[in-house]
Amino acid sequence: MFPLAMAGGLGSSLLLADEGVPVASLARNGELTFACPEPGRTYLVEWASSPDGPWSDSWDGLCRIEPESAPSATVAVPMFYRVRTPALTPTIALVPAAEARALIEAHADDPEFTILDVRTSGEFNGGHIVGAVNIDRYGPTFDEVLALLPRDRVYLVNCASGSRSAATVLVMASLGFETVYDLGGGFGTFRGIPGNGDLVE
Repeated sequence: MFPLAMAGGLGSSLLLADEGVPVASLARNGELTFACPEPGRTYLVEWASSPDGPWSDSWDGLCRIEPESAPSATVAVPMFYRVRTPALTPTIALVPAAEARALIEAHADDPEFTILDVRTSGEFNGGHIVGAVNIDRYGPTFDEVLALLPRDRVYLVNCASGSRSAATVLVMASLGFETVYDLGGGFGTFRGIPGNGDLVE
C-alpha cells in the first residue's frame, strides 16, 4: 500500500502526464487509502464529484502518493478519482569506453543494473564484460526478448564496435526504457583499455 499525502507548494507544470480511467472511490468516513499500481513510482491522484469531472486544475485538489507519508488522506465523499503518472525523462546516453568502467563500478551492487551484450553467441563466448547478458541483435527472437525486459532498470548496451548497440539503444528508447547507456567503441575498445582486464571474462 502506498499512502496519500496532500501536495502543496509545487508548480502546476507537473500536472502534464497521462490520465488514468476515473474510478469510484472506496472511501469510508471520508478517508481513502490508495494502493499504488507500480511501486517505486510517484503517482498523482486527482479528485472529482463525478466520473466526467470537472477535474482539479490545481494542486489544491490533488494528492501525491509517497511511501513515507500518513496512511491516508481525508477527502469528501462520494467522489471519483483518477491517477496521473508523471511523464518520465529517460536517460539515453553514449558512454565512451574509457568511462564505462566507472559506470560499471558505480552499479557494482545494484541488482537493477544490466550489461546487455548484443553480439552473437560466438562473439560473446570469445570474451565479454563480467556479468553481461547476451541477446543476439540479429537473432530471430531478439525483438520479443527485448520487449520482455523491465523498462525501469539501468542498462549498459555493448556490441563489438558500437553499431549494433547504437541501433539497439534506439529501439529501447522507442519502447520506453528509462535509463540506457550505449558503450561507445564497443567491447573491442573497452577490452583494449589498460586495467580493464579484470572486468573481462
